[in-house]
Amino acid sequence: MTDGPEGLQHLVAAIEAGAELSAEQRRALAAALRMLPEAKLTERNDLLIKLRNQFFSDWSDNSAACEIAKLWKRYATDAWPRDRSAPTCPSRHLGTPRSFFFAIMRISPRVLKHEMVRKIVGNCDYQRAASR
Repeated sequence: MTDGPEGLQHLVAAIEAGAELSAEQRRALAAALRMLPEAKLTERNDLLIKLRNQFFSDWSDNSAACEIAKLWKRYATDAWPRDRSAPTCPSRHLGTPRSFFFAIMRISPRVLKHEMVRKIVGNCDYQRAASR
């Protein structure tokens, strides 16, 4: 009954109607909610890896991470306040690292320090090889 998107939609409708949830429904809802942050982090990390592969593939892991973190922080400070209300990435950013930052900030508006960026992009040899 609660498997898949249809089951979750049923739970949403039940919650909106003020219904009491069974123990099985509560477990299903808790499992679905736990997956949300993980999926967002995976999507953010995939975008960071693609950014590194596209613009910094010849850089060392540490240098790439430092540059990505620096550019990301600058984007978050300078451009994101203007861009956040845009329905899609502004055309002036297309083809630049800022297009990735726009997508990343939509997922999670928290800018990571270079150490965390390095952990994400530093272990992506198999992605780098696959993207060439």
